[in-house]
Amino acid sequence: MVSVALGLAASVSWGLADFIGGAKSRTLDVLAVLAVSQAVALAVLAVVAVVRAEGPPGAEPLLYAAGAGAAGVAGLAALYRGLAVGAMAVVAPIAALGAGIPVVVGVLTGDRLAVVQVAGILLALAGVALAAREEVPDKGRVRLAVGAGLAGAAALGIGLFLVGMDAAGESDVLWALLVARL
Repeated sequence: MVSVALGLAASVSWGLADFIGGAKSRTLDVLAVLAVSQAVALAVLAVVAVVRAEGPPGAEPLLYAAGAGAAGVAGLAALYRGLAVGAMAVVAPIAALGAGIPVVVGVLTGDRLAVVQVAGILLALAGVALAAREEVPDKGRVRLAVGAGLAGAAALGIGLFLVGMDAAGESDVLWALLVARL
């Protein structure tokens, strides 16, 4: 039960942070918004690391964490910029496909999917295909919606962040998150 509550709290936190970051990116420079969000996360994680008083793991997990952090920052930059220039109803569902990147990596490394999982993935892709298009007024044509490309880049960055954090977090999740924010 505790894990469900923590998972829900994490989801709400990520969603709220993305919403605020996207909203602030409409009025402030994306890099400024990223700097503040990364600094706040870094400060919180550093305090927890000091209180916990355990040293960092070896170099390999921290390298994965650094790579994950770079991908994550790139993904967030694309997400915030996409939310600043495009409609949230377009950008958010496309960016959410980043959760599928670890699934693809899993399949490529030997995991098998159940039929219901494949059906869910296909439905998600169909939904994104519909969300990513918009009609050109008075032309009768369809084009890629504003922000859809940035949302795709966000999905890739966020997905690679998740894959990297999975590899880095096998030894110490806190240190992996801390290094990813540096």
